[in-house]
Amino acid sequence: MNKSNKIRSSLLLLNILFVLPQMIFCGGLKNNDANIIVNNGAHLVITGNYSSSTDGVIKLDGTMSLTGDLENNNTTINVLDSTSNGLVVLKGTSGQSITGTAAETTFPNLAINGGSIKDLGHNVIISDSLSLDNGFISLGNYNMLLNSTAVICGMPSESAMIITGGSGKFKKEFTEAGSFDFPVGADSVNYTPATLNFSEGTFNSAWAGVNVTAAKHTENGSISDYIARYWNLEQNGIADFTCSADFTYSETDIVGSENGIYSAQYKDLVWTAYSKADTLNNVISAVTENFSDFTGYQGYEISYDANEATSGDIPSSQVKLHAIDLQLQNNSGNLARTGYTFQGWNNDSEGSGTNYAVSSILAVNESVILFADWNVILTAPSNVVLIYNGSNVEITWSPVFGATGYEVYSSVDPYGTFEPDESGSLINETWTAPYDGDKRFYFVKALTQTKTVTELY
Repeated sequence: MNKSNKIRSSLLLLNILFVLPQMIFCGGLKNNDANIIVNNGAHLVITGNYSSSTDGVIKLDGTMSLTGDLENNNTTINVLDSTSNGLVVLKGTSGQSITGTAAETTFPNLAINGGSIKDLGHNVIISDSLSLDNGFISLGNYNMLLNSTAVICGMPSESAMIITGGSGKFKKEFTEAGSFDFPVGADSVNYTPATLNFSEGTFNSAWAGVNVTAAKHTENGSISDYIARYWNLEQNGIADFTCSADFTYSETDIVGSENGIYSAQYKDLVWTAYSKADTLNNVISAVTENFSDFTGYQGYEISYDANEATSGDIPSSQVKLHAIDLQLQNNSGNLARTGYTFQGWNNDSEGSGTNYAVSSILAVNESVILFADWNVILTAPSNVVLIYNGSNVEITWSPVFGATGYEVYSSVDPYGTFEPDESGSLINETWTAPYDGDKRFYFVKALTQTKTVTELY
């Protein structure tokens, strides 16, 4: 039968204390430079605070649980022996903290339980595992780092997560490309995790970190449709990378119409737009090669239509963010249409709307379909026949593809100046004028809205 030793609040002055199989310190424990050994299978229970002074060490291969604060005041060595592989359980039902004058505390395995918030008073490192069972770790202005082999256990959720309400970041070491879920939120109400998936990159003493803020980004110019939350990503030691980043927002983060929200990144005073928000799963996503701030922004889809092109590829769609000018695509897919020349883009398929040159700037705040704008390649009128019938001169010709009209010019000198001849009347491809008895030379011009081709006769 396992037996427990219960000891009231104690100042430990021994050099060595063996804990086997279970020892309970009621009211807390202060370790005054002693070595505490908790063997595998043993359980050190502290109902209160644990405090170490200067060099008090726990060799933890079993379990240590406490309901109060863990105060690490060690100056040269970690509060847990470096060879420890046991578990520390913070199970207080009211607020707890990991604090002390030490610069940081390293845990082989840490479990969060009891439902309360555990505040950091300095940086924390996790070597093997972090179990989020029931409760929160609030980083404040400190960082928590998971080593490259450390894993998240438990069931991260709105009742078990990392709170990044201050400037602190939740970090994960990377030694190679891979994916990791960051179980973060800005408070103890909304669980808004981030997932980073590195598909490529070089990693040298590398880590990636996440911080989330439950507020509209200060530079977000959206007026109606946006996410009132943003995630800040930071990395160290990762070069030439491509990362797919997914950010989960809560229903209460949505302002305006969710259908009008697109993911966007703010870096160096510039916004970059990505894809439309996944409204089914409350996720915004980005594939990025650099880190900064990410959020949901009011946007408009700009799509392109080949408009009867006979070859080539249409450009990919773009996203225009509200109140931010967008440079339009060029004809990188070499769209072409037999009998026409490519002129740019137009918001009307017949070319009667607004013309946009390739790579020009779009300022309008609305979704737009831009059609390839074509100008017909006119040929000169052919099969031209001129007939004098005594009183009239008549000129006929074959229809010209794409022509919207014709004009007849005349001159008494074939090498002189030809002027529009307004003496006749035009019906389709036939021009008739009274014959005045003078010898004249004529040419017929085929017309389109923006281009003409002429031929002398």
